[in-house]
Amino acid sequence: MAHMGRVRHRMPQGSGNRLATWKYGYGLEAYDWWIDALEANKAADFGNAYNAQCWSEAKNFAKEFLKRIASRNEKPREALNKAVSYYEEVCSAMSEIAGIFPFPPGDQLKDEKNRSQAIKALKVAEKAEEKAVKHLRKALESDWGETTC
Repeated sequence: MAHMGRVRHRMPQGSGNRLATWKYGYGLEAYDWWIDALEANKAADFGNAYNAQCWSEAKNFAKEFLKRIASRNEKPREALNKAVSYYEEVCSAMSEIAGIFPFPPGDQLKDEKNRSQAIKALKVAEKAEEKAVKHLRKALESDWGETTC
């Protein structure tokens, strides 16, 4: 049961994730915030590049975590493996964004082509992560039985 709790705790949340006092968000809704900032050309160079690197790495950690949990737990394995396959898409898109916006940043945000390419990649990542979350929820609804560490 410990693994199920870890997955539940780390699962991205769906909505209601805009922080009231800042123009930032988290969970799946953060993609929309980021896309909006790039479309309006209001993203900050430093924060954009920093987040591109951090989120690229974080999504890779999430994918590897789910792989490990799936390998150790037979009952939710199918749903977890499907989530992993969608996280592969998320990781690919986020890696592309991290390549567009290296850290420390330069003038990459000033180039409309870079912003447009990043927006496309963010939309791919968002759709893939939405699908991954559906499979994570399915995994959490299943009976995990005995789990191994």
